[in-house]
Amino acid sequence: RIWVLYQGDNGMLTAKCDDVVGIANGQITGPTLHLKYDFLLNISGRNIKFRFDDKIICQDSTHAVNKARVSKFGIHVGDVIITFEKLPY
Repeated sequence: RIWVLYQGDNGMLTAKCDDVVGIANGQITGPTLHLKYDFLLNISGRNIKFRFDDKIICQDSTHAVNKARVSKFGIHVGDVIITFEKLPY
């Protein structure tokens, strides 16, 4: 998935990707990127909209941890946790 981020004032930003409904809104505070957005998940051939409250925290120059709280109709339905590692090329 490819995200396009647009930096605003005071650490605020907007972001887009193909599966986001509209625009993601967020901010950068220290090492943390915090985004909120509606996202289409394909479940059994149907696109279903969920709300993501996403935090990506840089641990160092090569590692980041992403935790997203996922909800539907305001009800928490799960969490997604991903780790990222930048590999040398």
